[in-house]
Amino acid sequence: MEFKIIKRFYSDIEANIYFLKFQEAGIQCFLSSENISTILPLSDGGVFLNVAENQFHESILLIKAIEEDQLNNIENEDFKDATKEDIYYNKKVIEHENWLNSGWIDNNFVSAFIFLLFIIVILGIIVNFFFPFQNIK
Repeated sequence: MEFKIIKRFYSDIEANIYFLKFQEAGIQCFLSSENISTILPLSDGGVFLNVAENQFHESILLIKAIEEDQLNNIENEDFKDATKEDIYYNKKVIEHENWLNSGWIDNNFVSAFIFLLFIIVILGIIVNFFFPFQNIK
């Protein structure tokens, strides 16, 4: 039986949640690269969800249903039973997700830092060209 990668996860927890929901729905699947992402959590690899080719279309529909359910849960969140720590934690998670989705180059501080570093290197090259270091004996 042939399998195809259907989704990539950067969190092994989220990958396992999807994996269990797929198994519950009767879809043949497995996770790959799970060990690498555990050993190197900041690597760009991630965890891959693989599904049987003959259940690929059904899997896409299930992923859409899971993501729609997640969106509905976020929209319908209430904090009536939450503690102060729960609210701050949720706020930090949302801020972190927004920061990750914005892309590092969009961050003004990082862009300014890279630009200044570039200018310093260029100025160093120019100064070294016109005033080379001389050994004094």
